[in-house]
Amino acid sequence: PWFERQLRHKVPCIVIFDGLDEVAGNEDRKRVVEWVNTQIERYPNNHYILTSRPSGYEKFDLHVADHTVLFLRPFSDEQKRRFIQAFNEAVELRRYEGDKVEATQVATDKTRQLMRDIRTNNALLELAGNPLTLTLITAVFDYHYPDVFQFANRAKLYDDVLMLFLGKRDRLRNVQRDIPFSA
Repeated sequence: PWFERQLRHKVPCIVIFDGLDEVAGNEDRKRVVEWVNTQIERYPNNHYILTSRPSGYEKFDLHVADHTVLFLRPFSDEQKRRFIQAFNEAVELRRYEGDKVEATQVATDKTRQLMRDIRTNNALLELAGNPLTLTLITAVFDYHYPDVFQFANRAKLYDDVLMLFLGKRDRLRNVQRDIPFSA
C-alpha cells in the first residue's frame, strides 16, 4: 500500500526497472514488458527508467507515446585513466593508512600498468569502455598486483571476479566469515 500511495501521489516518483535483458527467454521477457507497460498506464504521472542492453528490448513494444532511448557511451581513454586512478587511490589510501603521497605514487604506477594492458589487449580494450566492467577489471587487477594480470576473455574475468568476491578479498583483508571458502 505504501508504494501505491507514493505512485498515486501528486509528486512524481522515479521508477527504475533494471536489467530487462537479464530476463531469460523471450516469453518471460514479453510478460515483463507487458507488466511494465501496465504499470506505466496505471501510474502515468511518474517517470520511468528501464535499463537493458539493446538486444533485451529491440523486439518488444514499450507502447509509451513519449519515451526516449538512450545509449551508454563507452569511456574514452582519458575517462578510463581517471576512473582507474581514482579507484586505485581509494584502495591505496586505505592500505597506506592515509599516507597520500605513497598511496598516490602506487596508484599512479598501477594505473599506468593497467592502462598499458588495456591498450595492448583488444578484448580488454572493448570491455574497459563500460564503467561496470572497468570496475571489475580494476578490482581483479588490484587483487593480482604486482603479479601480471592475465586477461584471457570475459568468462575468465567473471570467474576471477567471483573468486575474488566470494572469499579471497575477505581473506586478504582478514575478515572472518561464517561460510567457509576454498579456491
